[in-house]
Amino acid sequence: MADLLFEIGCEELPASFIQPALETLRHEAERALSDARLRVGEVRAYGSPRRLALVVAGLADRQAPRVTEVRGPAAAAAFDAEGRPTRAAEGFARSRGVTADALVRRQTDQGEYVFARVEEPSVEAGQVLPELLRGLVERLRFPKSMRWDQSGLRFARPIRWLVAVLDGRPLPVEAAGLRAGTASRGHRLLAPGVVEVDAASYLERLRERRVLADPQERREEVRRQAEAVAARAGGRLLAREGLLDEVAGLVEWPSALEGHFPEAYLELPDPVLVTPMEAHQRYFPVAGPDGRLQNRFVAVSNGDPGEAAVIVRGHERVLKARLADAAFFYREDLERSLEERVAELAGMSFHGGLGSFLEKTARLEALAQGLAAALDLPEEEQAHFLRAAHLSKADLVTHMVYEFPELQGVMGREYARAQGEPEPVAVALEEQYRPRGAGEPLPETRPGALLAVADRADSLAGAFVAGLTPTGSQDPYGVRRAALGILAILEARGLDLALPRLVRRALEGYGPRVEGLGLERIDALEAEILDFLRQRMRGVLLERGYRYDLVDAVLSARFEQVPEVLARLEAFQRWAGGESFDAVRTAFGRVANLVAQARSKGKAGAVPGEVVPELLQDPAERELARAFGETRREVTPLLAARSYGPALEAMASLRPLVDRFFDEVLVMAPEPELQANRLNLLGQMTAFFDQVCDWRRVVEA
Repeated sequence: MADLLFEIGCEELPASFIQPALETLRHEAERALSDARLRVGEVRAYGSPRRLALVVAGLADRQAPRVTEVRGPAAAAAFDAEGRPTRAAEGFARSRGVTADALVRRQTDQGEYVFARVEEPSVEAGQVLPELLRGLVERLRFPKSMRWDQSGLRFARPIRWLVAVLDGRPLPVEAAGLRAGTASRGHRLLAPGVVEVDAASYLERLRERRVLADPQERREEVRRQAEAVAARAGGRLLAREGLLDEVAGLVEWPSALEGHFPEAYLELPDPVLVTPMEAHQRYFPVAGPDGRLQNRFVAVSNGDPGEAAVIVRGHERVLKARLADAAFFYREDLERSLEERVAELAGMSFHGGLGSFLEKTARLEALAQGLAAALDLPEEEQAHFLRAAHLSKADLVTHMVYEFPELQGVMGREYARAQGEPEPVAVALEEQYRPRGAGEPLPETRPGALLAVADRADSLAGAFVAGLTPTGSQDPYGVRRAALGILAILEARGLDLALPRLVRRALEGYGPRVEGLGLERIDALEAEILDFLRQRMRGVLLERGYRYDLVDAVLSARFEQVPEVLARLEAFQRWAGGESFDAVRTAFGRVANLVAQARSKGKAGAVPGEVVPELLQDPAERELARAFGETRREVTPLLAARSYGPALEAMASLRPLVDRFFDEVLVMAPEPELQANRLNLLGQMTAFFDQVCDWRRVVEA
């Protein structure tokens, strides 16, 4: 077994490029080594702003042998009547490098054929790896790439060196116009120059040269140093995980430094201070024992710690200028109320063809009216919700949000508080943008949650009206995020909003833009949006581990209220683990399939009507009709109360009678009136069962 080191040295990569590139490098390496029949023990990826590296432990010295069987001509054509190989067999054998005597006969689904067993030669790893490693460089992809040299290779930054070492021996790898060697580079400022490395010594030799190549180690070192600096005056580091990741991607040898800014700025709202520090300067804010911000920050430098004083003065000067601008914008914005700014939204385009943000505000107010009525909100809560909808986009035309777009909603909340708006209104203005990303906090108040749902529903409808639906993995207008946000909020808050009505109201809000499309097209858009939401819901549920067939069956039967769908699926999945499940599935699925087939043929009764008792001639159908009527009366209140477990148990009691019915009754009787009556009975049962799921989509457990 051998150990391999492969390093790509380059100019400083953007922090956000490093981790995805390392994941791709490791994944592609594992795939390529497997395809090359080279067994490995462990594949690890390391990286910093100036390097992406691969360390493979326990690499096989040679490829694993491989024997493949290749099918040739039919046995009848390969051998004559006396069993001698024909010219067809000899030609096939020759083409595969074997003799005709080595061919074997085997029976297949298409008849008897001859096969050749071909042994592929085993090659040393050192001969396979150069081309394999060059391919890894060429397959790396970044959000932005360019050609930096005559080789034509596209890469995020110019490649300056390559290292390829197999058990201490260099490999002749060539890429980007460079030939790999055994020497890496130390820290650009603290330990410039080359350093000899191999797989075993890689991390330690670079550490000696002031480079922490392990991203996780570097991240923890950033946290450790920053927390120590913050704690000097009893402070507590405010370290977002995302900021820790970003800072760790900006440095190779972190050095945490303490800086200060004038105390007078502490009079500003926290977001006005924190955003310039985090988003623009990548500094960590510091809070005191009372939880309030201190006039201190922690900056992490990649420079010479001996020049700390100079570096800190530079950071302080830059931050002071940023905060001075923020303070000026904040005070200027307070000169005019949010109410006064609403009219200015007329000059701000929401999207080409979808009007201005003032028009969007009017649509949100109309949606809010409908949602408030649907949920029968208390008078005060309704007033807060409608007021928040009216002011929802007013902060977009403030100086602060223009300068710091990530503060939309946040500044709406701060300005609303400063201008005396009710606290629920202020909170809703910020919560309308939650969740701001995957895994981010959801709205905590009902007005905030409803405003967030209305905002996303309007954007979703607008995207479909304008033809901006996502394609492939691309989602430039955040349509998938909007859909997932709606579903997450409705679930978390337990809001029983009917999705079809929500989507229809959102479409109707676009007025003339959709009215001109005609009723048929509006109906089609509604169906498309609901299916889009259904597919997002399906993905979420599959990720949680629900059975795919149960998810499809539940969503196909009814998809209206998110909390109801989840309650129905949870009960169904629990019940599906029972012993009687497969028998019930078979019986109820047979009912549903027969009705669907009759409906496709236009049979009378396929669209269920009333069952005529006098036409129930067979004892089996009379007993089934009687039991079904009793079960329906028992189950209907259970379904209304979302007691799906007991409802399913009651429905399952019909299974023996359904089996008997199909054994003893001819559904498609020659008498039209009997046939229609029996289809009516089965159609009513199918419609009733569909209140839980579409049984045709359930497969055997």
